[in-house]
Amino acid sequence: MQSSTVGKFGKTAAAVAVPLRLYGQGSAVVRYVLEAFDTFCSRYFVALTVAYIVVKTTHYVLFPNFP
Repeated sequence: MQSSTVGKFGKTAAAVAVPLRLYGQGSAVVRYVLEAFDTFCSRYFVALTVAYIVVKTTHYVLFPNFP
């Protein structure tokens, strides 16, 4: 029995599609994790920076002679 060109192309496309789908799903998970990490770090970095500026400004304004 002889396979048609379309049949061979379909088998090749199916064989290529599986690794590409796995790569796509894996990269989506990595992207989601990195975005969550970036959001977490960004929020807390900003919060800590603002808190540090408030504490240092308060220190220099209210207690200028205090070490």
